[in-house]
Amino acid sequence: MKHRHYKWTVLILCVLFLCSACSISDLSILFMSKSERDTYVHDNPRFWNQTTSVLDSPNLFTLENDFFSGKPYNDLFRFGDNLLLAGEASYRSVISERFGDEEDDSYQYSFELYSPWYNRITATLPHSEVSCTSYQVCGDTLLLLDSVNGQLLLYDAGLKPAGSYDISFYEDIDALTFYASGIDNTFYVYSADNEILECLRFSNGATSHTALSIPYYDLIPLYSTPSAHTLTFSGVDESSLQDVIVVYDTESEAVVRSYAAGNLSEVAADANTNFFPDGNILQRNYTLDDSSSHYLADFIYYDASGCGISSCSYDCGDYSSIKDFYYLGRDLGFFDEQQLGFLLAYNSDCQPFLLVWDLSQTPVDIQHLSIGSKQDAKDNSEIVWGQLLDLRARADALEQIYDVQICFGPETPDQLGIYQLSCENDSAVLTKCLDKLSASLKCYPANFFSQLCMGENTGITFYLAGSIHSDTDGMLNEPTGFTDSVDQQLVMVLSTPYCWDWDYTINHELSHLIDQRLEYRSNYVEDALFSESKWSSFNPDGCEYLNTYDGYEESEMYELYSDYFADAYGLTFATEDRAELFGLAMADYLGSFDEDAFFKKDSPTAAKFRYYCECIRDGFDTTGWEDVMPWEVIVQ
Repeated sequence: MKHRHYKWTVLILCVLFLCSACSISDLSILFMSKSERDTYVHDNPRFWNQTTSVLDSPNLFTLENDFFSGKPYNDLFRFGDNLLLAGEASYRSVISERFGDEEDDSYQYSFELYSPWYNRITATLPHSEVSCTSYQVCGDTLLLLDSVNGQLLLYDAGLKPAGSYDISFYEDIDALTFYASGIDNTFYVYSADNEILECLRFSNGATSHTALSIPYYDLIPLYSTPSAHTLTFSGVDESSLQDVIVVYDTESEAVVRSYAAGNLSEVAADANTNFFPDGNILQRNYTLDDSSSHYLADFIYYDASGCGISSCSYDCGDYSSIKDFYYLGRDLGFFDEQQLGFLLAYNSDCQPFLLVWDLSQTPVDIQHLSIGSKQDAKDNSEIVWGQLLDLRARADALEQIYDVQICFGPETPDQLGIYQLSCENDSAVLTKCLDKLSASLKCYPANFFSQLCMGENTGITFYLAGSIHSDTDGMLNEPTGFTDSVDQQLVMVLSTPYCWDWDYTINHELSHLIDQRLEYRSNYVEDALFSESKWSSFNPDGCEYLNTYDGYEESEMYELYSDYFADAYGLTFATEDRAELFGLAMADYLGSFDEDAFFKKDSPTAAKFRYYCECIRDGFDTTGWEDVMPWEVIVQ
């Protein structure tokens, strides 16, 4: 009897084999253990048989299945070893909508777990079983947020309920962002409205939340790495005021590493950038081709060091038509070990399908991202210096002492900002210029120039240009110098024909950079001494800055209040008022001019300048500074 049953089993299997497109290896999966089957399907994913190559995108494929049809999917996430397909739709009847029910047509959510390896839906959470106003995915946990009832519901990687918790103590639950911690029943929660990062713990049905005490301004979480128990975020360092990347250990609750963000603008946490727990980065770019009305989507996937892994492109179709165009989901699910990426797409009839990205292929070279590192020092190896070689060596020595860059001669660009520049190649002129620049630099402590760099700026560069010119309305046509921010560098451009006045000019321009630091710092430090309103209080009632350079020489305001300003130029802008006084004080110190008249003890200009000196001490790290700095001498 057993022998006959065995024969029938073999016969049935043979018939099934002959009536299908199965190979011998596919048939053998029936006799494998679960672990063996999982290994096999990951090496031979079953979805490939239903994919179609995307035209002009050799590493991109469409995946359509009957069980996707009619589903209200609008996003996709990597979820454990599967893909979580999130649906968003309104289930209100067409009749009630047709006859003018004015209630908000609220959306309801549904979720399905899709295994690309077995090519089937393995679990479903229908809208009839879901009560939430928003949702998020943290690692292998689905979080359903119910702002109406103040509840948080958790589901595990198999879409099974994993807990329900009261979080009504948060004012705007749907505005919260959750991050996985790697610690059981613990999440990190960021409130963008309040700019607060908290640790949220669940224990025996109860919740507790405590704010993280991290000494940085503007904390914005980027991603969490649960396996390493770290949370990585961007912020502003309290002392240097520079943008930094911070790695926070969630177990020891301490900052384990921070570094200058460097080229952070390349990988900023914005709507077109994703950060993943392993540190990988996805950037996307959407462009509209005006000639064809086609919307083009480009994707680049980088590893944690900024090296390109793969890129792909997808033509979303003609958006000027009423059909034959496609929408893309927000998120991508990556399986790096299998070198696969998945993206949700749906057509104008709301029929969903998946895009499969083969990461093992990339059609073009990908430019490396510079992440968390200072820009490389300039390379002068290709420049022919000729008679300026000795001056270049002298400038190199100054750069080492003061942590700045000094550019002149063949290094001078044709344009910076709104100004056109010309080169200065006369060695005699440049010798005098370096004498003047060196004399001013010696007046400042070693840590001064690095402190002028705030936010994304990583250094300061001095350009010694032959001439400066601009035709921009409202600006000086031929200034003796100016400051700007270019490619994450603060720059000061000085006109060499006016080097005789550089004791004043250099320090006038440095005052503008000082102002930037003081103003930037006052945005974060509540008790910062510097404020524009306080500065303006030193001027008489009715005296207002012109806020333009046009016609300042003929200003009647200056005639009325000349005792409060060094000259008419100081009335143009508040920052020019401070820069005039600072430049004159330094010119007096360096012996170029006798400017004591502006700083008599009881004069309005002296009162203003004393306040400015106090603001500088308050706004900088003064470690190692002298009791009286060179600019303070004149008001002592």
